[in-house]
Amino acid sequence: MRAGQQVLRIRRHGWIVADCFSVEAVAMHVDLAELCEVVDFMARTSSHHR
Repeated sequence: MRAGQQVLRIRRHGWIVADCFSVEAVAMHVDLAELCEVVDFMARTSSHHR
């Protein structure tokens, strides 16, 4: 949140590059086609044993 509004934060190598209020502003800093979301999946464990 920035100034009471949600922002899209851009980081490179852990450093904050920009806080953007729109996707158009993000596009000025990065190629949107190269963006991906990194999701950390916890290892699945089964509670059912056969």
